[in-house]
Amino acid sequence: MIYNPNKKGTIILSHYRSGGTRLLNTTWLCIGEKNTSNFSEWNHSLSNTEKEVDTGTTNPSEHLYSLLKSTDKYSLILINYPVDIVNFYQNKVFDKLKDDYEVVVLERKDKVNCFLSLPLWEMFIKTGLFKNPKKWTKENMMKFHKDMINYKIGVDGLSLGYTTETPHINGLLKSFISDILMLRTISNEYNFPIIYYEDFENNEEYFFKLFPNIDKEHVLNASKINNRKIPYVTNDYTEYYDEQVIKHLEGWKLNEL
Repeated sequence: MIYNPNKKGTIILSHYRSGGTRLLNTTWLCIGEKNTSNFSEWNHSLSNTEKEVDTGTTNPSEHLYSLLKSTDKYSLILINYPVDIVNFYQNKVFDKLKDDYEVVVLERKDKVNCFLSLPLWEMFIKTGLFKNPKKWTKENMMKFHKDMINYKIGVDGLSLGYTTETPHINGLLKSFISDILMLRTISNEYNFPIIYYEDFENNEEYFFKLFPNIDKEHVLNASKINNRKIPYVTNDYTEYYDEQVIKHLEGWKLNEL
């Protein structure tokens, strides 16, 4: 269960590219927009926006507390900013929030595709197709597929797809694995349930388990609204990357994570 009406809100802890936005927005629609405050994706590096509170502090913990206290509605927030997740763990933030908030961890089972999805997505954006789903036709998607097969993403292209101080692929993989292990540590220590993206990726009815007290037809409609997925020709993203990238993934045993 991801929604608990007896609590003040739901906090989703996740890693990048794991379907967090879809889960958050589906939750928002299932509960009801008028009954919730959807704070969207947490990014402490942002200062004061319409959905954030300017606390006058650089302490991410205090910033989060103030944000959650700023509304009397059921709060929804996705936290996938890895630096602050570690900070929250070190500062025992979850000790203070676990009783008042429903906290869940979201992972993606296919760690290889998860890791490779960002550079691929950025290449798709460059085609100009991303902004207009009506252009996601079989013909256009096949052209993109063939173009990517002919000009595969190498280590340099992969590195450019991530914001990091260590752009080499080994640094990227280290950070990626560390982020996931941190989430598992938090889940194990606080007994927070883990939800996997693949369980609802192509199965809208899975949301019935997450919202057992909400009308099923309403849940189904909400889940379909947020199911905007790029129809790549293949589900194996390694086809779009050169041999050196694949060797690094195998060396780090990413598929065993």
